[in-house]
Amino acid sequence: MADRALWNRMVEAGAIDGAMVNLLPWRESRRAMRRRRFLVILAVSMLSTLAALFWLQHELRGNVAGHVAERQRLQAELGRLGSLGAEATRLRQEQQEAISHMQVLNGLQRSRPLPAAILAELASEAPDAVRFRRLVRDGNEVRVDGLGESHAAVAELLRRLEASPRFQAARLANVDDPAMGAGSQPGASPPPDTNARASLLEFGLVLQLPEPGA
Repeated sequence: MADRALWNRMVEAGAIDGAMVNLLPWRESRRAMRRRRFLVILAVSMLSTLAALFWLQHELRGNVAGHVAERQRLQAELGRLGSLGAEATRLRQEQQEAISHMQVLNGLQRSRPLPAAILAELASEAPDAVRFRRLVRDGNEVRVDGLGESHAAVAELLRRLEASPRFQAARLANVDDPAMGAGSQPGASPPPDTNARASLLEFGLVLQLPEPGA
């Protein structure tokens, strides 16, 4: 509009003869200038778009590479934890085996001096009116055969052995009293006790030893 107003003023002033002027070249130059401006804007837009696409591709590649590296690191960490778990399991198994071995050794060490300890305990707990003839061990049971001057002496020996911490239990297996007949059963009513007796009582005791490790 400004160009047209300028043109009209120049025509009115007589500077340009409106009837003689050809406007086509001027219009063509205007179209060419607008076309060039459009092409420049289009080129700048395309370059900006390409630059944005290049930057986006670069960022995506960086993110993918970062995710791949993180995944590899996690896999390596999982592998390391798996090896540590296997090592911990192996160490626990070795620890259990060592504990079992030590328990066996301790049991052997405790059972090795056991006969001497049993004899010492029997000797310390036996009344004067009792003496022992035979000692047989079968596992955790100990069979003791002996002679006693009276039922009271045998009963006192049984009471002491039951109270001893060395034995878990003690019971009377048999009593052979010549005055009552052989093979008297435990719990039978004994005859009146006397200090002087022509023959001695034969008795058998069964002692129960504590379980190994108890």
